[in-house]
Amino acid sequence: MNVRMDGTSLRFKITESELEELLEGKVIVNQLPIGGVAMTLLIDPKPVLQEGMYAQCLTEKDSAVLRLMVGAEKLEQLKAMGKSRDGISVTNAGTTLYLLVDARKTRVG
Repeated sequence: MNVRMDGTSLRFKITESELEELLEGKVIVNQLPIGGVAMTLLIDPKPVLQEGMYAQCLTEKDSAVLRLMVGAEKLEQLKAMGKSRDGISVTNAGTTLYLLVDARKTRVG
């Protein structure tokens, strides 16, 4: 998983194998220590999600979690479109969330 942010968007880029894991209901997790703080990035598949996709950020004294929740319908939509520079997106509270399969990476295994 690769996450990029700018002033108005968060872009989550995943591999084909990570998409398959999400479709199986598995959570994708990346952790990065930053200056003594544990930063955790995760994509959490949800069978039914009214919004389709939304993000939440949780912080504590020594940790931060950025969690993208994605409904099964959106994951199926992403699988059907394959590798795409656009992927799927939703805008919520002025922030656009993108989820896409990395067009530069090929499936391993």
